[in-house]
Amino acid sequence: MQIKNTECGMIIVEASIVFPVMFLVIFVMLFTGNAYLQKCRIEAIASEMAIVGASYCADPMLDDIEDGDVPSLDEVDVRPYRYLVGGMSDIVAEIEEEFEEEISDLDTGLFSGMIPTDVDINVDFDNMFIYSTFSVEVSCKVTIPVRLLGMSDFFALNISSRVDMPVSSSSEFIRNVDLVEDYMEKYGVTEKIDNAKEKLTEMLDKAKNWFSGNYED
Repeated sequence: MQIKNTECGMIIVEASIVFPVMFLVIFVMLFTGNAYLQKCRIEAIASEMAIVGASYCADPMLDDIEDGDVPSLDEVDVRPYRYLVGGMSDIVAEIEEEFEEEISDLDTGLFSGMIPTDVDINVDFDNMFIYSTFSVEVSCKVTIPVRLLGMSDFFALNISSRVDMPVSSSSEFIRNVDLVEDYMEKYGVTEKIDNAKEKLTEMLDKAKNWFSGNYED
């Protein structure tokens, strides 16, 4: 009878140690999973904003078409040579504002108090002339409401995401190249390049004849 009482006492002692630790691990896993759910939501929004921004940069009329409006010829804003001179600041500002609204509208997920804080958003249109990219970058923090003994602050998951989308338009690139060719021809750059090419060809022919033993002074 004493052995059974001893076994029961050992079980109670083990349970008093194991159960709290087990429940703590389960709660930490649940809270961490909810934090990573918020991370996935933020990354999904960043990808969507990058795709939308790149689409608007490639086709300035896309916004009007999506609203069901067909602009007249006088109202068409095609922004000629926009990849050459930029001019996407309005689209950048619009996407940045929409991104901030999407982040602020996020709920807390499965647990309260886990909304993104310290949100820092950076939207940019990178014009490289040959190619362009529309980038969306966000960093924030999601607090996990779990605090162990001796800790003054809760755990926090730092989230950082960057999405770069190419902005491509073959017709626009061709127009930009034609524009450069027109300016080069207008200011005599094309003629200078042709003269340089002729001199280089003559030098290469002389070098070729010299190496083949047919060089004539």
